[in-house]
Amino acid sequence: MKRLCIIVFLIIVATTATAGTNPFGVRGGWATSPDQFFVGGQLLAKDLSPEMNIVPNVEFGFGDNISIYSFNAALHYAFLSSNMNGFQPYVGGELGFNVINYDDEISGGVSSSLKSQNKMVINGVAGMKKRMDDKKEMFFELKLGLSDYANDLKILAGLNFF
Repeated sequence: MKRLCIIVFLIIVATTATAGTNPFGVRGGWATSPDQFFVGGQLLAKDLSPEMNIVPNVEFGFGDNISIYSFNAALHYAFLSSNMNGFQPYVGGELGFNVINYDDEISGGVSSSLKSQNKMVINGVAGMKKRMDDKKEMFFELKLGLSDYANDLKILAGLNFF
């Protein structure tokens, strides 16, 4: 199931990137509870208004004897009137689906049902973005886990390509 989701997401990103319709980006950072590093990608999929957009993303976290595949759909609201030395703040929320795989150390090698869980998660999002030139935008983001099975906190940075 997780491989299918990853393949579908990558096909969507590759198709829209070559068509030039939607900006895409890379992201990575550090998460707590469990303590992990993660990498991923995102797509600026839909502008609902000049201030609001939908940003689907996928992240792969590893460390602390757990791997987490996160498939998320975020809604960002940008404060267009705010300009802090070129940085533009945004806030939002994120609904996600986590595939959590526990290493044998954690599950004790008991049952295969204890090695993997699929859980829905909710995150709060706050960030800052800055347009670097016509083709790139950097961003910094904090995610606060608002539900069980979500990381308590994620600190990440990324780069969008237009």
